[in-house]
Amino acid sequence: MAQNTSLRADSIVISPELQAREGIDQDHVADIAEAVRKRKSIKRPRVIFIDHPEDKEHDGKFYAIDQHRVLGYKQAGRAEIPVLKFVGTWLEARDYATSSNIEHKALKRSREAKERAVQMCWEDHPDWTAGRVAKHTDVSTTMAEEWRATVPAAAAIPAEKRVGLDGKKRKAAKV
Repeated sequence: MAQNTSLRADSIVISPELQAREGIDQDHVADIAEAVRKRKSIKRPRVIFIDHPEDKEHDGKFYAIDQHRVLGYKQAGRAEIPVLKFVGTWLEARDYATSSNIEHKALKRSREAKERAVQMCWEDHPDWTAGRVAKHTDVSTTMAEEWRATVPAAAAIPAEKRVGLDGKKRKAAKV
């Protein structure tokens, strides 16, 4: 369950591993910072607190899912940032990241951003069907299937062992 709260700006980690875009768009960050300074309404950035003691690298840290918004608040000089906080695992953080920006109006996703999201999804879920990856990342099934071959772990999963949207194993078409 998500919780509205505020966090110290310096406690939020920006990780390239959670960036499903080609990188940070500094012009977009500047636009957000200006809006924050003018006290315009900005959606709370989503952050995830990793609560997974077995994950020594990530456990106990807050990671930004909506990185541009967090950076905009930081650039505006905010010491505290209003956030929508989730608690979960690193895999859940990556799942949030790969499905982010689907309905984004201010900074549309480029083809490269869509491809990066699909690639990240295949890396984390090599047993998913192309349809499930496509729905999760909001791309065509064709694009998802094309990218499967670029991720060795996903390409190695036989068609009969792929997991569909309903969680059941499905025989997927071979391309």
